[in-house]
Amino acid sequence: MNIENYLSTEQFKSRKQLAAETGMTDRAVRKAISKLKQTKPVIYNSQTKGYKLAKDMKSFNTAEEAQEEWKQVEHCINDIEARKKAFNKAERTYIAYLKKLEEEITVLKNENHIPYI
Repeated sequence: MNIENYLSTEQFKSRKQLAAETGMTDRAVRKAISKLKQTKPVIYNSQTKGYKLAKDMKSFNTAEEAQEEWKQVEHCINDIEARKKAFNKAERTYIAYLKKLEEEITVLKNENHIPYI
């Protein structure tokens, strides 16, 4: 099922709406939208809790309309940047843990090692 067929360029649709319209689970909708974002700009807004497709360049009638689209896309980019920072912090925590775990494994192996005399 192509989630793009259920999105418009004019109005936001929530995942709940998309799930109802497509018959997909919420998780499947999220996955489909995530995949679509890899090839097409999908504008999302946490305030309206929804998604819409970015408009074709030829469809703008006024500079104001294009400027509004610009703001929405900028919001999406800022959200992506914030998520990257959060993932990077989490990654550093995991890496630090792995280093400590590696040290602990070395200590445990050495404790169980009986030297030859």
